[in-house]
Parts: sequence; C-alpha cells; structure tokens
Amino acid sequence: MAACALSAARTRDGAPLTTVGRANRHEHTSSETYYAAARDAFPDELLAARGLHYLRACALLSLCCIQNGNIEAMHLHLGQYMALSNVQRLHDEAYWPENITNIEKEERRRLFWSMYTLDVYSSVVWNGPFHCQEAHAKVRYPVELDDELIAPDASPMDGGKTCWLQGWNFTTDLYRVLEQATTRARKRRQPSNAIFREISPVTGDRQKDIFGFQAANIQATLALLRMVFFSIEENQNVERKCDVANELLSVFHSVPAAYLRAISTPLIYHLGSIGQILGSVMEGLLSENSYQQVRMMLLSMADLLERLESGLERAAGASRDLRKQVDKIEEYMRTQRLILDTLDMPRNVATNEGLQTLDSVVTDGFESGVPQFQLPPELLVEWMWPLDLTQDYPLFPANEFTQ
Repeated sequence: MAACALSAARTRDGAPLTTVGRANRHEHTSSETYYAAARDAFPDELLAARGLHYLRACALLSLCCIQNGNIEAMHLHLGQYMALSNVQRLHDEAYWPENITNIEKEERRRLFWSMYTLDVYSSVVWNGPFHCQEAHAKVRYPVELDDELIAPDASPMDGGKTCWLQGWNFTTDLYRVLEQATTRARKRRQPSNAIFREISPVTGDRQKDIFGFQAANIQATLALLRMVFFSIEENQNVERKCDVANELLSVFHSVPAAYLRAISTPLIYHLGSIGQILGSVMEGLLSENSYQQVRMMLLSMADLLERLESGLERAAGASRDLRKQVDKIEEYMRTQRLILDTLDMPRNVATNEGLQTLDSVVTDGFESGVPQFQLPPELLVEWMWPLDLTQDYPLFPANEFTQ
C-alpha cells in the first residue's frame, strides 16, 4: 500500500510510466487512499512493527509525504523509520538475522543507504538534525550488479557490464560529503559563560537552581565525553584506567545529590560505564596496590549509588549489592594474605614459587618487582558493573575497556 501511495502520487504529478504503468493508467485510486491504508496497517504500538517490511513502508510513506507536500507527516514517518531501525540495529550488519539470503542482505543495504540519503536531504532542505550519521554505519554498499545476477544462496556473479547501482552508490558518496560539509557549516563558536563553570549549591529557588542543574549536567556530559575519548586510547594500562575512573567519580561526588537525582536514571548508565572500566581492571592482572585502588573506587561508587537510591527505582539496593560483592572479594584476599604470612613471605617481595601456592591464577612475571595475581573467575561471575541495566545494549562496544 505504501508503494502504491508513492506510485500514485508520482504518476499524478507526471512521472514517466513503465509499460505496466501505462496499461493501468486508468486506475483512479488516489494516493491518499493508498496512504491511509498503509498507515492503518501499522500496529498501535510501534514496537510491535517488527521486520523489514515495516521499515520499507516507513521509507515509502516518507517519500510519499514529500511528494504530497505534507512535510510534517514526512518527519513523522522518517522518525518512525529511525526508531525501528535502531531497535532492529539495521545500521550494523553484525546484528542482522543469520539465516537471511544474499537477496535479503542486498535489500537491507539498499534500504539503509537510501534512507541515509533521505535523512541528509531532509536535514539540509528543512534545516533539521541528522538522525543517521555515516560514521555510525557498519553496512556495506549494495553490490553493483543487476538483480538477476544476485543468487539467493551463492556469491553474486559478475555480469561484466556497468550497473545502474554504480551511479546510485556514487550518489551516496556525495551525500556523505554533503553531511560532513553541512556539519562543518553549522558549527558556531559560542562564547563561554562563567555562570556554568561551577556548580552552585541547591537553594530551593527554581530560578537559581536551574542554572546549577545545567552546570551539573554539563559536568556529567563532559564525563561521558571523557569516557568516549578514553575508550579509543591505545595504551590502557591498569594505572591509566584507575586514574580515569577516579577522575570521573570525583566529578560526580562534587555534584549535589539533588542535581544527581534530577539527572535521574541516565546517571546510572554513566556509573555503569565507570564500572566497566573498573571491571576490566578486576578481571585482569592485579598487584596489591592496584587492587586496593579499585576497591576504594568501588566503595566510592557504592557511596554515590546510596545517595541516589532514595529517588531512583533503578538504583534501589544497588549500593548494598555492590558492597556485598566488594566484601566477598576482600574476604578472599584476606585468606590469601594469611597464606602468604604463614609461608613467611612478604607480600610485596614474594617469589614466583610462593605466589603459585595461592588459589588465584598467578603470572610468571612481575611488574616493577611487585608480584601480580588474578582473581578467580568465580568471584566475578555475578558481578554487576555496577548494575545489569544494559540488557542487549552494551554501554560501549565490546573490548574498548578490556584491551
């Protein structure tokens, strides 16, 4: 119905007809009728609109609305497409169904890049934001072959001739350049305002506190930016991870609790990102000093969570659970220290042979003359870093904090 709505609108407006189109030129069903039928076919709950066909329908309805001059509805359907595309992770081929055919892959690739160009087009023409940026795309360009050369279950055959998709892909390249050029053109340097440099205490006066909240929100956002920059650093040793985590925790501790609660649940995800950094340290090689650093920061995180628990349902009980886990690991560490003491071996100068008597997994080397150890995996199996809030959506791509 969505395809018919677009076809009827373009035929009405004088678009060239194919042979089939000329044969049906006396069809009088209006674009609006097809459009209404397509729109009504969507479930009331958008999340129930699963599958490729709903995505394609949103795309076609967006184009139909442009053709009919209904720009507000175009933005609506484009937004529906973007929402469903994010839910189904169309932007990353790694999350596509494993059992789809080559033809179905090509359909998804054509859809993704078609809607990317429409998003850039609508952003430029109507001065709106970009919803889909090419830097986020992990989707290949469509294969530059005619449809009949793409077999469902075999590698595409080279037809030995120029295909129209070469021009289509080149147009996509131009839109990617257009996105970057438009982004640069829109950048404006805003003068800094000293009122947001420091977080003022909560006064109870909304007109004053709203400035304090904005300053707190700026600090929280800068912390997230700091984590993103850290995730792309190449040399992420234990000391570096601890320094970054400590810096970020210090930022949040400096914010009044009322502002933290005003930021609400998104703050928990900020803390979860810090927890991932600390988690990668706890899962790796530790010295006594690095273990104590991480332990103190985990307890610091528990303090932050405790400040939030009264106002955030998602944080309820989190500080207690985090402290229990820290206590569990500390009890294990006390036992290992007693073993070292029994063997009459100083903890900081123990030999490899002495370390190998511990239950922990021990390396054959030292860092700066200090013995290293690794916590048993069973101590970390039930660990939340610090809350299991991410479900199937990791806070950051895998391995960025575990290098």
